[in-house]
Amino acid sequence: MSFLKRVPYHPLLVGIFPVLALLAFNIGEIKISAALRSLVLCLLLAIILLLVLRMFLKDWTKSALVVTWWSTLFFSYGHIYTFLEQHAVLGISLGRHRLLVPLWMILAVLGFYGLVYKIRDNSNLTFSLNVVGIALLILPIGQIISYQVRMTASNRLEGPLPVINDLSVQTNQKSPDIYYIILDAYARDDVLMAQFNYDNAAFLSKLGEMGFYVARCSQSNYAQTELSLASSLNMNYLEALGDDFSSGEKDKSGLWRLIKHSEVVKILKSRGYTIVAFETGYAWSEIDEADVYLSQEEKGITAWEQIQPVNGFEALLIKTSAGFIFTDAASFVPGFMQIDIDAPRRTHRDKVLYLLYKLNSIPTTIHSPKFVFAHIVAPHIPFVFGPNGEEVKYPDQMDAETFARGYRDQLTYINKRIGTIVRGILDITATPPIIIIQADHGYDRAKPAERMAILNAYYLPEGGENMLYPGISPVNTFRVVFNDYFGGKFPLLDDKSYYSFYEDPFTYTTVQNSRPDCQR
Repeated sequence: MSFLKRVPYHPLLVGIFPVLALLAFNIGEIKISAALRSLVLCLLLAIILLLVLRMFLKDWTKSALVVTWWSTLFFSYGHIYTFLEQHAVLGISLGRHRLLVPLWMILAVLGFYGLVYKIRDNSNLTFSLNVVGIALLILPIGQIISYQVRMTASNRLEGPLPVINDLSVQTNQKSPDIYYIILDAYARDDVLMAQFNYDNAAFLSKLGEMGFYVARCSQSNYAQTELSLASSLNMNYLEALGDDFSSGEKDKSGLWRLIKHSEVVKILKSRGYTIVAFETGYAWSEIDEADVYLSQEEKGITAWEQIQPVNGFEALLIKTSAGFIFTDAASFVPGFMQIDIDAPRRTHRDKVLYLLYKLNSIPTTIHSPKFVFAHIVAPHIPFVFGPNGEEVKYPDQMDAETFARGYRDQLTYINKRIGTIVRGILDITATPPIIIIQADHGYDRAKPAERMAILNAYYLPEGGENMLYPGISPVNTFRVVFNDYFGGKFPLLDDKSYYSFYEDPFTYTTVQNSRPDCQR
């Protein structure tokens, strides 16, 4: 107990709390390594500031109190700015740097004066802040450790995934290459016209001319990428794949195993297929144990280039802290103080471009038969492509008109690239391949019915399209493929669409097909 009163280590705890809290909140979306640099930097800055103040004040406890107060102001700035920007007071928006920066400076000075010159007995305050600092770290650290334990246990599970009606794929001589291309948030053509005034007929006609079957009434089975991919890659609804996905459950970590070690991949590997996958920037959609895993690291990026840019986690941390001031005032501050907040956007753009580029070369560089899983995070936000592929920058907060323009332009570019890539695959590949171009869900900001309406197109040569129908959904995709090309006997499931919110992913609302006249 005396240790808690005597040793003021609360500045270190408060200094790293924002990093750990942000990491815990986003633990299902990013790798822990993305936060390590921020964690070390915040800890070092707290130590340096503490040492500098100690030199002037000649008192450890007072210096520590000032560091904790200044850290609290620094890391709360972005949160308060955003709240005030979105919630006007008496019709006036107080979310402005010209109002908050002077206020924060006044609070910093007043806090310094009060803590250094007005408080005489620091032991009780030091004790309280030490206890509070420890308490603050317990929850995020517990969340991070718990998540990692669950993920490790999930990945180490032995044996097959839940058996699908005790059916198996039979031996067959056909082994065509299979390309499973997921275009994230690509809406169906009727929704594109209704919501974005975007006529997608030219692209769909181009696919049709190449021999694709476009399921014009298709809907996704789930409204979130993790749920959708886990379902389609295992040819079943989540309720049949485990008790972890029941209504009320909120932990999505079990979906990672379903995506990374799916039934589809297991079946194809057993038939001698080479599994090819890509780095996406989202750990849960990366099949990093694939036979061929393609990432930008093979481009020969130097160590300095890898550590220099701000990553996505760091950009988010900056936007929620007083670092936000420097990014908004980039043109007014010296170059050495400027923060490259756009680096994550460029990194995302580079990943998409790299994936599109490698898709062109896969037919001739990787031996057949192969299964290529390409999750392309586009036309999903962020909007980083103009209609001709030029680099563009859109704000984080967009009105409806700006969002629509960014979505249309990015979709236009993706259409051009995918059309060219598919044409190249078909021209190069000797044995006609299977190509599936499919969205995981519809566009962001959509209402449930629009969110579920997706692009779903199949190139199934030599009569494979005979088993397709306008309303086929992703859960039946590989049932059709395995039945027609590998002698499987998988019954087709009823096509259902389950909408859910991100904060409650497994509590669903059933969404009826918005084109009810299309039935199989």
